Amino acid sequence: MDQENFLAKWLEGTLSDQELQEFENTEEYQSYAKIVEQTDKLHAPDYNTFNEFIALKRKLPERKEAKVVKLDPVMIFFRIAAILILAFGVYYFFDQQDTNITTDFAENRTFNLPDNSEVSLNTNSSVTYNKNSWANRRALMLEGEAYFKVAKGETFDVITTNGVITVVGTQFNVKARENYFEVICYEGVVKVTHKNIEKTLTYGDSFKIFNNTMVEESNLSESLPSWIKDESAFRSIPLEFVLNELERQYEITIQGNNIDESVLFTGGFTHEDLDAALQSICIPLQIEYTIENDKTVKLNVK
Repeated sequence: MDQENFLAKWLEGTLSDQELQEFENTEEYQSYAKIVEQTDKLHAPDYNTFNEFIALKRKLPERKEAKVVKLDPVMIFFRIAAILILAFGVYYFFDQQDTNITTDFAENRTFNLPDNSEVSLNTNSSVTYNKNSWANRRALMLEGEAYFKVAKGETFDVITTNGVITVVGTQFNVKARENYFEVICYEGVVKVTHKNIEKTLTYGDSFKIFNNTMVEESNLSESLPSWIKDESAFRSIPLEFVLNELERQYEITIQGNNIDESVLFTGGFTHEDLDAALQSICIPLQIEYTIENDKTVKLNVK
């Protein structure tokens, strides 16, 4: 039998035992056997025809038959109403957003309210109000210190955690810090409400509360708050609050050693020279100071 017939019958598996023995003794068989052996080592990747068809179908855009839809007037009404409600809700949400203006340490800022009243904001302070509802609710929240020049004929309330100030076309300064509340009237009339206390201030009057101690003064000569002119001024104020203001104006940390911060201080300091400011405070009180770095000052009793 020739080699081609041997190969054909071998592949078909129809060789007799004798023919298979004869074929295995040939060189051609050895070559064919090696090819089959290597081929058996090759494996096609798993392939699930059904799963692949489903995946392909999902990727293809779905064809839809055109349908004639009858418009339901009731459904149209409800859809329009839903859109209007959503639009109104979005408008109301943004309309009610407050405007918040803040200053950092050693920073001042001046801006106008919706009625053109002017506000000057001292360092480390904030004012919050709603410009969209200003005509109906003329009020703002203050944290820190601000000077107000209210437009003539205009009125609004300044709300602080220490009290409420009601004004009409006037100029005044409010300081609302921790354990310190001060209102000074520079023009017109200012009404101050603190807990159960109500006070009416006119030009030159001031109302102060620090550490639960109330102080009223009249006939002040200043025409503007000192901080507007880059200075801080105090009249019989505990040293604690003076040092706090110094820290805010220069963005520093003051470390005191056996310093009596309850002692009353009258005087002021500049906002433009730290060394000069420290001298203004420390020399009258016989305190030594050391500027450790740009951010730290140490105080010691002489």
